[in-house]
Amino acid sequence: MEGHGDPWRTSWQTLADKEGPPPRGRFILGSLAAALLLTQACGASSPTSPSTLQVLCPISPSLLVGQSDFCYPAQGGVLVDRTQATWSTSDPTIARLDLPGGHVIGAGAGQVVISALYMGQTGSITLTVVAKDWLDEEAVAFPGVFKQGATVVITAQGSYGVASADTGQLSLVITDQTGAVVNIESQTVSRGGGSYLLKNTFTVPATATQVCQVPMLQVGGTTISATVNSSLHCFAVTQ
Repeated sequence: MEGHGDPWRTSWQTLADKEGPPPRGRFILGSLAAALLLTQACGASSPTSPSTLQVLCPISPSLLVGQSDFCYPAQGGVLVDRTQATWSTSDPTIARLDLPGGHVIGAGAGQVVISALYMGQTGSITLTVVAKDWLDEEAVAFPGVFKQGATVVITAQGSYGVASADTGQLSLVITDQTGAVVNIESQTVSRGGGSYLLKNTFTVPATATQVCQVPMLQVGGTTISATVNSSLHCFAVTQ
């Protein structure tokens, strides 16, 4: 996750900390290179020509409202520094661009063209932005030790989308080993989507042997639980 600096990397546990590079990172390095090779093999637009600029996005061809990712320019079959390109969107109400360069954020349902200008050459890609109710968890901050009776803080960060109602309820739910709810901290979010930061301060029950965390999104009568990495879902409790 770019842009958070050293404190983020040292104080948060993510999938990358546990299992190496996150799937998105592996996808960028692997699938973008594969896309270049496939395009070259098919002979589309002579991608190996220095005069041809391509735009490649791991999220292609679709993006959820509230979801974000980075697009990359490629010139002559080689990925180039996305921050050195000038980026534009055909409709910022469907997908907007944020710094650093090539950071695309789904804003509304529809089709949008994302373009890059690099060393006098222009390339583009068409993305379809889809509106739906969704939730994921990207990182968790938690104490190194959980002790019975101690007051602790767990913080979760991720992204969400609300499409079927005007508002939704985002919650970070803490349970014990039996599934009993220990504490819930919630906030109301509006239609659309984006990133969230949920903090839950609670006292570890005296009978707990483990505590578990999961972000949830309630929209209307539907509750969506975020997919949580197993190593960051539950934590052992000591006496």
